[in-house]
Amino acid sequence: VGNSKFEQQGIPDFDNADLHFQRAVDADPNFARAYAGLAQTNFSRFFWKSSPGMVEFAKAGITAANAAHELDPLDPMCALVDARRNFFIGDHQMGESKLRHAISLSP
Repeated sequence: VGNSKFEQQGIPDFDNADLHFQRAVDADPNFARAYAGLAQTNFSRFFWKSSPGMVEFAKAGITAANAAHELDPLDPMCALVDARRNFFIGDHQMGESKLRHAISLSP
């Protein structure tokens, strides 16, 4: 459900996506893809100019990306948000390397 709210046409429903991903994490704290969804949602919120609380979204995205990658580094989505985290914090060389790794997991 979180992905459908995140990927809907027009303005994504970040609040609803976040709610569903958080429910998934609460139900299973080892659900790496749910953390990846939280990371993706918060990184995207950061880049929407109208989003208040940009710093909080950045921190939440980084935290969720770390959790996703720690739980399942071989999951393509978890690897993708880990790469995005590196780009986000300014480590572009590592981000590119991790993005290539994510692509190799799901060519």
